[in-house]
Amino acid sequence: MRKIRGAYFFIVFLVIVFSCAKKPELKLSADSEFEDSFEKANKYIEEKQYEDARDLLNKIKTYDTTDKYAPLAQLRLADSYLKEEEPEIAMEEYSRFLDMYSRHIYAAYAQYQIAMIYFKEMTDAERGYESAKKALEELETLNSLYPRNPYKEEVASMIEKSKETIADHEFLVGKFYFKKKAYKGALARLVGVLEMFPDYKNEEEVLFLIHTSYKALGDNDKAGQYLDLLMTKYPESKLGAINQ
Repeated sequence: MRKIRGAYFFIVFLVIVFSCAKKPELKLSADSEFEDSFEKANKYIEEKQYEDARDLLNKIKTYDTTDKYAPLAQLRLADSYLKEEEPEIAMEEYSRFLDMYSRHIYAAYAQYQIAMIYFKEMTDAERGYESAKKALEELETLNSLYPRNPYKEEVASMIEKSKETIADHEFLVGKFYFKKKAYKGALARLVGVLEMFPDYKNEEEVLFLIHTSYKALGDNDKAGQYLDLLMTKYPESKLGAINQ
């Protein structure tokens, strides 16, 4: 009887031990498993089930030692955060992709997405200055590192818009200093606009403000040079006629 009871308790003990033991984590191994998991993750992203998608994508990253699916998983991980409107986290994940796979076929795409995040943060010239500077830097990096990127025409337009926003900001700050009669501060900004953005849309007014600032500071030679430049480039300028 004691032997039967002892055997019974031993069996119960084993049942408890094995039932409480942690189940082994599902590991991906076969190429078909990676492909199926990747497709399923993409479906989850389309259905806005982002956490489920990320669970699968992280497993792919962990177990794919061939680097066939892991880079794609990292990229889609970044995409998932962008779609969930978490641009800062998305940017970190795109940057991580570039750190690990800078020569990958989709590296240009990751760099483009980083630039696009900054570009979309641009608002007006007063509030979008920092984003415009960062967008311009990332766009130029894209063209420099990946000159054959498929976004050339769009990037060219984005670069021009970023430059225009930066120039508008510098112009507004220069005018602010000018109105305050802080002419040295005004000149620092306005001369910089001409040097950095030679085709700036408000060049006529910039030249006039530089001329007037130098005149107010008593530097008639510089004032004359900029008045001559103003009248040469804009002979019909009413601004230039004021000081003739």
